[in-house]
Amino acid sequence: MSPQYRLLMVTWNADEVKSRMCELRDFVNKYNPDVISLQETWLRPSHTLALANYQVYRNDRQAMRNSNFRGGGTVILIKNTIKHTRIPTPTWKVQKQLW
Repeated sequence: MSPQYRLLMVTWNADEVKSRMCELRDFVNKYNPDVISLQETWLRPSHTLALANYQVYRNDRQAMRNSNFRGGGTVILIKNTIKHTRIPTPTWKVQKQLW
């Protein structure tokens, strides 16, 4: 019989993860997920995000001219014990047009 493997994954709309780090740590301590996907992180490049025993992969929202940084951004956290490889993220160029 082949060994069974359980992969516990969670996705969460964080709605500004910096203000919810205590909730995130409590959740991780309670459920011990292998992979965590966060949306709406609202992180800026100057912000740090670290969670013990997890590798962090970020995609912060890029600031647009005349806009603030509020909103956007994604993070994937993967347990350090899980073998994984990051592949390049495609760059999508959104062209704004005036009509």
